[in-house]
Amino acid sequence: MSSPTPSRGRTEYVRLLAQSYLRGATGTVETRSARNHRIFHLRDGRPIGMESERPQDAIEAVLTRGDFVSDLNLGRVIKASTGGEPLDEMLVQHARVDGLSLRKRLEKWMTGGISTPLSWAKSDSKFTPITKHTPLIERRAIGVDIPVLRALWRGVGKHLTDAEAKSDLATQASIPMHAGTSLSRAIEELELDPSYRRLQDLLEGGRLISDLLADLSDRAGTGVRLLWFLEVAGAIQR
Repeated sequence: MSSPTPSRGRTEYVRLLAQSYLRGATGTVETRSARNHRIFHLRDGRPIGMESERPQDAIEAVLTRGDFVSDLNLGRVIKASTGGEPLDEMLVQHARVDGLSLRKRLEKWMTGGISTPLSWAKSDSKFTPITKHTPLIERRAIGVDIPVLRALWRGVGKHLTDAEAKSDLATQASIPMHAGTSLSRAIEELELDPSYRRLQDLLEGGRLISDLLADLSDRAGTGVRLLWFLEVAGAIQR
């Protein structure tokens, strides 16, 4: 029996979204699985909007169903927007919306959307670079800083097994791993267990995956998946 390997579609989704985020790309990351899809609009790497097959994922539905603003007032704010100011900031300023509650709701909406495709067994993803989004997207753009890596990592933790990650990593087991330029940023955003924060030092000069796992003292039991994730995200390289 062959060893299990993670879905190529899932790997490509993580790669496209994480690396677009880390390099500050502007464009869209789109992932599809049968009737399901998620489209993330990025500006300088930051997610400013999301679309899906579910009506409740539309930004208008998120805001009105959460009782942040009425349909009428939201329509007025969007119509008045030129895209130069984030929608959430306009709502706080012009519709007297509670800013903290709104930011928490928008972060939950976006991070949930980001982690969901990790549960799909198969998917196709693509990144489309652009210079500037359409006015329709810009008028609905949010200004909340979304922890993209943390959202992806949450999905990896739920849906990727140690066996899958180990099999994938083993394909280049004889090639040393090195710290990428974004590793320190990734470690900080993921809010990792202290035992994993030594990665930057452990990778100095390059390390084989077997030696690295032995040195990590993987008490939390997620070391293999973490290395898989950081390599796919481009924070660790071989």
